[in-house]
This record gives sequence, C-alpha cells and structure tokens, in this order.
Amino acid sequence: MIFSVKKYWTTEKGEEIEYTKLEDSHLLNILRFVKRRAKEGIIEAVSFGYENDNDFMGGDIFELDENEALEKMDYKGLLKEVQRRKLLK
Repeated sequence: MIFSVKKYWTTEKGEEIEYTKLEDSHLLNILRFVKRRAKEGIIEAVSFGYENDNDFMGGDIFELDENEALEKMDYKGLLKEVQRRKLLK
C-alpha cells in the first residue's frame, strides 16, 4: 500500500495551503524565500511548557545553520513540487 502525505505552506495569516494548490508564481516565490532565509540563518525557540498558568518550566533558543533551516522549512518538498510542475529548467 502506498501512502501519500499532503504538504502545506502556512501563510503569515496562519492559512494552510496544500503545495499542490499553490499558484506557480507563489510556489516559486516561496522557494526563493526559503533559500534566502536559510542562507541568512533562522532561530528556533522551543518551549518546554508550563506547569500551570503562572509557572514557566523553561525553553531554549537554537540558531539553525543553512542546511538545518532548509530541512525545517521543507525545501526538498517544495522543490519536488516545483520539479513535478516543470517550473525550473
């Protein structure tokens, strides 16, 4: 049995759009954005949660290198959709 996982891009407004439903121009813009942001580096904040409403238990901040950032932002998945559509030559 073959399973297919749908992938989504989340907009600044929090809307999720399936990769396959993105307009070609939007998809290419996202790909360029991801490459640029990864090169600049991104910071990821991870919270360990709250014990109750007033007690913060902790968290960490990580600076991701270019390769980690590309993976986190699913560059390979986006590129695969671009290639499927034959948008790059």
